[in-house]
Amino acid sequence: MPPEASLGVSPRRVRPVVVAAATLCTAAAMAAAGAIGFVGIIVPDTVRLLLGPSYRVVLRMSFLLGAGFLMLAGAAARTVVSPAELPIEVIMAMVGAPFFLFVSVMRSRRLHQL
Repeated sequence: MPPEASLGVSPRRVRPVVVAAATLCTAAAMAAAGAIGFVGIIVPDTVRLLLGPSYRVVLRMSFLLGAGFLMLAGAAARTVVSPAELPIEVIMAMVGAPFFLFVSVMRSRRLHQL
């Protein structure tokens, strides 16, 4: 008897629904928190991808890289369309949307390999 037979659901059918629900929940949280709260999701995931899963490293580097990322985004928002000022949310969306697309594709590929 395959392992999924005892679960009562088909994992192949449930996975896309769970991924879509998680995506909608993340979108709702970011809509409520604002674009600056987006840093709390982007930076730790990036650190984890680059430096590994150690929470000691992820926590410390997330603080440093999060602050640096916001400083760079603020500087870009002020200089891209100088003398006008671009809202920082635009910069965050330009970075965050491709990042989340990349992470979603990578995680869905990993789930389908299981």
